[in-house]
Amino acid sequence: MNCRTEKTVITVETFQRTTARWRQKLKFTRCEQCAAETVMLSPNEAAALLQTTAREIFQLTEAGEIHYLETESGALLVYRNSLAVLVNKQKGE
Repeated sequence: MNCRTEKTVITVETFQRTTARWRQKLKFTRCEQCAAETVMLSPNEAAALLQTTAREIFQLTEAGEIHYLETESGALLVYRNSLAVLVNKQKGE
């Protein structure tokens, strides 16, 4: 008597999209480090887009992973395009 077993493999793929909406009109500016025209974001807005914390955003700026600007009052603003570059780098693109 032949005993035959079959193995079934089930693969589940998920996709997640994050949409951020700003109530104020976005102001485009030129990144001082790469000269790309982009929007400035607060650390909290950048954290929401990357689904992380503002603390992680500060660490990424200190490590030079994302481009940023410090205002005269000491506030940190992040260039949105550098977030996309970081995400693509992490995905291996």
